[in-house]
Amino acid sequence: MKYYWWTQDMYERAKGKELWYIDIPFMDELGVEEKEPVTEWDPNLIGTYPSGDCPRRDFPMTLNDWPLYSPRLRELMERLAPDSFQALPIRLQNEDGEGEVPGYSVIQYLRWVECIDRKRTEVRDGSWEPINSSGDYAVGSSTTMFFLDRAKIEAEKLFRIQGMSTHVVIRQDLKEAIEEAGMTGCEFEELQVSP
Repeated sequence: MKYYWWTQDMYERAKGKELWYIDIPFMDELGVEEKEPVTEWDPNLIGTYPSGDCPRRDFPMTLNDWPLYSPRLRELMERLAPDSFQALPIRLQNEDGEGEVPGYSVIQYLRWVECIDRKRTEVRDGSWEPINSSGDYAVGSSTTMFFLDRAKIEAEKLFRIQGMSTHVVIRQDLKEAIEEAGMTGCEFEELQVSP
């Protein structure tokens, strides 16, 4: 089974389209960076999207890279990976305070797996000490080669990598279901998995 890094489709910009980024003030202060379910959440929290000709996506991101699901993506993922995430409802409107778009949710991923293959993955200065409060390692940018340990992820469908907290990993069968359903705004980059 293959695994992929699931992120926003950055190629949309290359096609002359603007990305549908969502601005949620104080997002970093809302407690969603934790690995546990969020217990205090205001469903009336308002996020804004850019005014103008910017098409809606099923998988937009906030300006600080928190993923959101559209209602149809959330429904699909609730069927396929229900224990992997928590959907936190949010109100979306354009920058002018109009055009409310119902049903979107900020996504809190609940599965974090320590699965980096330390024998095959290089870190800067050879140190596996965390470099921030999220416990991330100095593996480098997304273009730096890193490997996942298959034995540690075989039962996982959808998770964040412990030590690379910005990476959401999705299993091949879920990726294919998202593509077959025609979900927009998704990009998948195959990851290297050690045998």
